[in-house]
Amino acid sequence: MYLKGIGVNRDAKLACKYFIIAANAGQPKAFYQLAKMFHAGVGLKKNVAMATSLYKLVAERGPWGSLSRWALEAYLKGDIGKALFLYLRMAELG
Repeated sequence: MYLKGIGVNRDAKLACKYFIIAANAGQPKAFYQLAKMFHAGVGLKKNVAMATSLYKLVAERGPWGSLSRWALEAYLKGDIGKALFLYLRMAELG
């Protein structure tokens, strides 16, 4: 809400503070938001190496990791419908 100014004044630094708290609690979406902020230099000093590390954490920790394995297994077994459903679900999750 603070990052986009939804219902409150826009404050990237405060948004960053809350994303760090959420990331410390293990929330993948918080890692993703922090990665985007480091990548673009919004609320934080631009740091592509840090952004890359955080993007990697998101890829490893998000629920899409298991969905990806299930989708591939379904595809290899010939269950194209199930594989498509799982790949679409991953797309919705980002």
